[in-house]
Amino acid sequence: MNYWAERVVTASGELKNVTLEISDGRFVGVIPDQKVRGEILEGTLIPGFVDIHCHGGGGFDISESEEGARYHLEHGTTSMLASFITQPLEELRSKIKSFRPAKNVLGIHLEGPYLSRDFCGAHQSDLLRVPELSEVLSLTDLGPVKMVTIAPELEGALVAMSALRDRGIIVAIGHSAATGAQTQAAIEAGASVVTHLFNAMRGLHHRESTLASHALTESKIFLELIMDGAHLSYESIRMVAALAQERIIGVTDAAPFAGERDGEYKLAALDVTLKNGIARLKGQESLAGSTLTMDRAFKNSIEKAGFGLVEAVKSFSARPARALEQFDIGDIAVGKRANFLVIDEKLELKETYFAGERV
Repeated sequence: MNYWAERVVTASGELKNVTLEISDGRFVGVIPDQKVRGEILEGTLIPGFVDIHCHGGGGFDISESEEGARYHLEHGTTSMLASFITQPLEELRSKIKSFRPAKNVLGIHLEGPYLSRDFCGAHQSDLLRVPELSEVLSLTDLGPVKMVTIAPELEGALVAMSALRDRGIIVAIGHSAATGAQTQAAIEAGASVVTHLFNAMRGLHHRESTLASHALTESKIFLELIMDGAHLSYESIRMVAALAQERIIGVTDAAPFAGERDGEYKLAALDVTLKNGIARLKGQESLAGSTLTMDRAFKNSIEKAGFGLVEAVKSFSARPARALEQFDIGDIAVGKRANFLVIDEKLELKETYFAGERV
């Protein structure tokens, strides 16, 4: 199967007049400067998006239904983690055990229950727990857990982080009151991702070292950013880019009601009000996930945060794949899965291709 495109943007740069040769769902040839060979694709080709933090969309909780992942596939997310919010422990066990991933889902991200009660965000505070090692590992034995978010300051956190990394599970840190020293200890224990930087954590302070400030200056950790203009101002995103562009990962943190009309919804057991596309806990100012899709976040990063097209490709495709240690996705290159998108001159998504086939 061959496709031809006038313009292809990869994590390494821009190619012109490119033939893509695909076999068994993977790129076997990416050949620039060629005359038409294969089906012509009109527009700019970029790698499929990789979302490492997403709870659902289209009215579906991703922990309960494959439809939540399919909704995001239609918006260009060809690879993702299914993020599970904090739930009663036995309910969480049951959902992990029964989870059947959609074709674009790589595994599970447990965003709870090992979070700070002081920065619980839209997680039910009375269900939060300390990460007792045997309990943490027992959860990962039940299903395809790929990443776990833990607040570094909790008792037992560092031991759990180290054990998870020994099992090849990605450790993220967030929903946390951690100091800079506690953050550094977590990084040394194996943490490699910050869960939605600035959200649900102590912010920047000119006299205090916090998780946020330490993560900005520590080169060994990736930084999730929710680029919807509500979770972060675009000025804040530009600030992060000026300090740590090479570590930014764009995520949606999309809730099950992403794509739905304004109204009243549930996020696990919590009541949520969706107004003007922004979700908040009912009667509060606390944000409750986003209504983002990756195609919209990608466009925001360029039009509102000033990213270049290649840098946006790195932030939404290549770098999240690297953070997950999933080296066969996230770019248009020989040997990688043939997951790619066609966008137009206005950065709007036109077509999604998964394993070389149009979705």
